[in-house]
Amino acid sequence: MNLRVPIINAVIFLLLITGNSFAQRMSVFSKEEDLTDQESLEINLRLSGGKVWFTKSPHNKLFMIEVEYNSEELRPRYRYEDDDPSLSFGLQSKNDIFDDDDWTSFLFDDDDFNIGISSVKKTSWDLKFTDKVPLNINLSAGAIKGNFDFTGMMIRNLNIATGVSKTFISFDEPNPIRMEEFNIELGLAKFRGKHLLNANFEKMTIEGGIGKSTLDFTGEVIDKFYVEIELGISSTTIILPTNIGVKIYAEVSPFTSFDTNGLIEVDEDEYESPNWGSTEGELVIEIDTAIGFVKFIFED
Repeated sequence: MNLRVPIINAVIFLLLITGNSFAQRMSVFSKEEDLTDQESLEINLRLSGGKVWFTKSPHNKLFMIEVEYNSEELRPRYRYEDDDPSLSFGLQSKNDIFDDDDWTSFLFDDDDFNIGISSVKKTSWDLKFTDKVPLNINLSAGAIKGNFDFTGMMIRNLNIATGVSKTFISFDEPNPIRMEEFNIELGLAKFRGKHLLNANFEKMTIEGGIGKSTLDFTGEVIDKFYVEIELGISSTTIILPTNIGVKIYAEVSPFTSFDTNGLIEVDEDEYESPNWGSTEGELVIEIDTAIGFVKFIFED
């Protein structure tokens, strides 16, 4: 007797049942606030997995958030305070203990959430925020595939920490205010930052774990920028601007391939662009590498 056919049929049947029951467990949580007299907004987001879209909200909305999630495994944690406008939002495993009658009092913290792989794959986030008031954004992301479009937003502080993730951030138009803090911490990640000078920061720090990154330091803003980069095991491409002078201070391990094409070595571990010292704006980068590959290229 051939047992393969009934076994295969049973597996297919179980998969169909699992898929159907999972689809029935998906729920949608959404909240929004009108833009009235708020002068700023503090944003704390714990994105525990799934696909993320972060964009600008309609002109009359302070924010609009919507998440589709597995309601048998997860529960939204949402808190908005209007006095000193702040939003904390994320998903939490139902296995975690919290006051069931007071779940909206969730306080954002650094505790890990116990979330299943199936929920990570199926969760989707649609997050929209105003460009009319300054934003302080604290973003912690787990196993996500995220597209964060900060174009034109008024961002005062931006802190991003990712785990196992694929993340793309972009500033296709200048930040209209000077950013005070801009920090990125990458885990096991694939990351790309586009037109980062349009973020209009004073100082930026990037800490890389294991992964592949493209850091595009081009943009329309002409100013003085300082960047600290510390890389673990990574392959990193750094795109440099041609419209402002660039200086690189490098501490490169023997286990790193370091390609300084287009840069002039002026001292040991010190490099400059040909136009250094002759432009109004300046970009200074300090880079410390462990293992991997670093390549510099120039783009307009």
